[in-house]
Amino acid sequence: DAYLTPLGSKPKTIVTTTHIFQSDTVTLTNLVANSALRSDHRTELDEMLKRAKSGAVKTLAINRITTKSGQMAKSGNSSSVHHMALSSSSGNGNSDFAYEAMPLGFQVEVEPTMAADGQTIDLSHKFSFHTDAPIRRSEILSMTEAKSEDKTCRHPTEVPLVDFHRIQLSSSLIITDGSARIIGIWR
Repeated sequence: DAYLTPLGSKPKTIVTTTHIFQSDTVTLTNLVANSALRSDHRTELDEMLKRAKSGAVKTLAINRITTKSGQMAKSGNSSSVHHMALSSSSGNGNSDFAYEAMPLGFQVEVEPTMAADGQTIDLSHKFSFHTDAPIRRSEILSMTEAKSEDKTCRHPTEVPLVDFHRIQLSSSLIITDGSARIIGIWR
């Protein structure tokens, strides 16, 4: 970065912090009403942090990412659950399953771009958060026939499944340096 920027100036480091809070309906309704007419929600964030410190609001997750303008950065937990992504049935009555890993917990991806004024940031922001633990279960999807020398047998095809309870959000917004923004409320 040093050779791309003029001498004496430093590349701008951008820090994004994402909070997930749990609160009662009245508090959240007031939060939305108070923030509706402003683009900077710093007052509402400070109030939620104060309520979290007193125990009136529960902090479910916090994620902080440091990056530079124009650089995408990711952060999140390293645990994952393997789940079935694809199934196929062969002619001999066997079923084949392909699995993939689903990251658990709080995953955040940001790509901030600082404007020429040095104060305005175009922020692409994605996150996913699991509100509950995954539940493993299985279902019988079909009956498969297997033929031997003189018999035909029917066997159930049982498929392993995982139910995930996940909130996902993708947003692109323009904010000013040092400001806060409420980007979602779920029930």
